[in-house]
Amino acid sequence: MRNLNNAAYAPTSRVKPISQATSEAEKDGSEWVKTSVNMRADTRRRLKVWAAEHDQRLQEALDDAINAWLD
Repeated sequence: MRNLNNAAYAPTSRVKPISQATSEAEKDGSEWVKTSVNMRADTRRRLKVWAAEHDQRLQEALDDAINAWLD
């Protein structure tokens, strides 16, 4: 192992964690903050399916729904 330098162990590229992923809300200048909610398992399952069918993350689907309800 003497012949290996530190570059041998360095990753070739970096992947952003999901918490740092760019989203529509971040483009608007607002940041995502963590929160917790309790919901029925069936409701979460239905929301997760809907989000997947519309190519959204769960948090984006929830954000859109809550904003529509508040507006």
